[in-house]
Amino acid sequence: MSTNSGYNYQKYAKDLSWEFIRNYEESERILKFLFESISKDLARNKRVYFRGFGRFKKVTRPPRKYRNFKTGEIETRPAKEDIDFNPSKKLLSTLKK
Repeated sequence: MSTNSGYNYQKYAKDLSWEFIRNYEESERILKFLFESISKDLARNKRVYFRGFGRFKKVTRPPRKYRNFKTGEIETRPAKEDIDFNPSKKLLSTLKK
């Protein structure tokens, strides 16, 4: 695991295949299934929780007022859907080390 660069989908698939003696394609399918399942559950307004890691939840952000700097007018941004992540206490303590 490289501490200098970030991890991406391919690096996780490679590590997964190495750790569990699977081929790379099978590891990619497992990751794809996992991420698609999480996405579908969030789209259905279900909470996704991983013990020791954290919770993902779909939230609706309210409309916001802002100033358009070109015209100087106050405008309103529409409400938007977003994903909220709350890390677990275990993850937070690991990051503080």
